[in-house]
Amino acid sequence: MPVSFTATPGTGVINPSYQWQLNGSDVGTNGTVYTNNNLVVGDSVRCILTNNPACITGAKDTSKAIGIPPSPPNPAVTITTANNILCSGDTTFFTATPVNGGASPVFQWQINGGNTGSGTDTLVCTFLKNGDTVYCIMSGNLPCSLPATSNKILVTVNPTPTLNVGNDTVISPGQHIIMNPSISGIIASYEWIPATYLDNPAIARPTATPVTSTTYRLTITTAEGCQASGKITIVIYHPLKMPNAFTPNGDGRDDIFRIPPVTIQKIQSFSVFNRWGQLIFHTMDNSAGWDGNYNGQPQPMGTYVWLIYYQDGLTKKFETARGTVELIR
Repeated sequence: MPVSFTATPGTGVINPSYQWQLNGSDVGTNGTVYTNNNLVVGDSVRCILTNNPACITGAKDTSKAIGIPPSPPNPAVTITTANNILCSGDTTFFTATPVNGGASPVFQWQINGGNTGSGTDTLVCTFLKNGDTVYCIMSGNLPCSLPATSNKILVTVNPTPTLNVGNDTVISPGQHIIMNPSISGIIASYEWIPATYLDNPAIARPTATPVTSTTYRLTITTAEGCQASGKITIVIYHPLKMPNAFTPNGDGRDDIFRIPPVTIQKIQSFSVFNRWGQLIFHTMDNSAGWDGNYNGQPQPMGTYVWLIYYQDGLTKKFETARGTVELIR
């Protein structure tokens, strides 16, 4: 690069002449400006001024020498990523490592030549497509620093399969069901967890014969390792069947008259009446039950009437059930 030096004469100088020197040797002309585009590190430039009035012959002054300092080290930047082979929808990170960027370099991330990112040394991406190219341009803050372009990373994005396992299903005890998930993509493997009560947990549509309500999770995997998963619950239906007696004596057994937890009916109303038809217990909570008390007072032994309004877990119809229970102390 050409570098120009300018000599500025002091007060009282009349008709001066200028002799420029490079490393102590005369160069240039008598002008106030000296330009050189071949300077190297360590060169020294100065100017000798000679005053030329008629009454003063040979008066001179020599400027300070200006040395050419070393050029700043070349800036550079390298980007890395933990994984450039992705599945669609994956999030990945790119990190820029600067060299000779100064105290606060600025990073302009590029995807296929278009600006992206926030200017920091990290780029977070969740929207990359197959064949995208990611790189970074660093602008350092050292003097005379030029922008540096990083290496380029080519991204491979494999398609992620889609999966809909289906809605939760209610079956009767002893009944079986064939799983029927909706799947897209070329699938390399299937895995149902748990494998309990399945005829083959490694196929897309196994037959399930659970004896208790079970939640199954299916994970599908492509040859490239992209996965999707979903879950379905197979509920074993048990008709509403209430106990005919309970013993609220605090021994931890049959202390509460309640709807058996094995039933899946959705209770709208559960009420208990004494022999005179007085309501002594009421709840809308499937898990709640009567402890044999009313207004904090133990009720006498005898027969009580219960009434339950519920939605049948199998038919989804609203039903009414009633019966009697013996309170035994």
